[in-house]
Parts: sequence; C-alpha cells; structure tokens
Amino acid sequence: MDTPNPSESERRKLPRKKASSYFEVRVHDTNDLIGMLVDLNVQGLRVYTEKEIEIGHFQKLRINLPKPVMNMTQIVFGAVSKWCCVAEEAGCHHAGFELRNLSQVDRELIEKVTSSHSFGEMKTKTAGIGIYKI
Repeated sequence: MDTPNPSESERRKLPRKKASSYFEVRVHDTNDLIGMLVDLNVQGLRVYTEKEIEIGHFQKLRINLPKPVMNMTQIVFGAVSKWCCVAEEAGCHHAGFELRNLSQVDRELIEKVTSSHSFGEMKTKTAGIGIYKI
C-alpha cells in the first residue's frame, strides 16, 4: 500500500471540491462499487472505500448523478489509481485517482457538477487525512 506524499499538495494546480452529498464511484463495465466520492476536480478524485485499491491500475469509472446535468445522468471517465492509505476508521481506506483522457464535454460536466450545491471548497484537512494531489 502506498501513502501519498504531503509535499504533492503544494503542487496542486486546481482546488478539489468536496462532495457534500453521497455519490457512489463504480467500475463502469461491471458496476462494482469502488467507494464513496470524497472530492473531485477535472484532474482527479478521492474515494472512501472498504477495500484496498491496487496502485497504478487503470479503470473506466462512473459516478451516477442524482439528477441530470447537461442532459447527462452519469460521469464516465478513465482513471489511474495513484495512492491508497488507511483511513482513521478501522478497515477503511482513502484512495486517489488521476483522471485520464478526459473529453471536453466530460470536463465541462465535472466543472458544472462540482460548482453545484452538492460540492463545496475542500478544506485544508478532512477526517484527519491531509490534502494530497491526485
């Protein structure tokens, strides 16, 4: 299991938006649950998960939206797992993913979703886990 490098937070180019509603992150093709979305931007996301995530693994992921945004009901994107660390809660993890090959439409959709009331600016620390670049 890899732990994120805190110095990476200094290199973050875009602030992450914290999800203030529950959004499931699933493997697109199999519908397997990866975990719950913690935060998101057009470069990456962090999930809260019960399972350890393999580092360096590319997957096509999906976030179902509670209501249509830009006439779309889900965000589908490619992502590579970059880090995974144990959360304060026993048996749970936080994992970071870097988005890959994001289309302009998907980029606009993520920006629109993260500017909604379901998201807020990410604070310096969340649940005892520091902010790390994903």
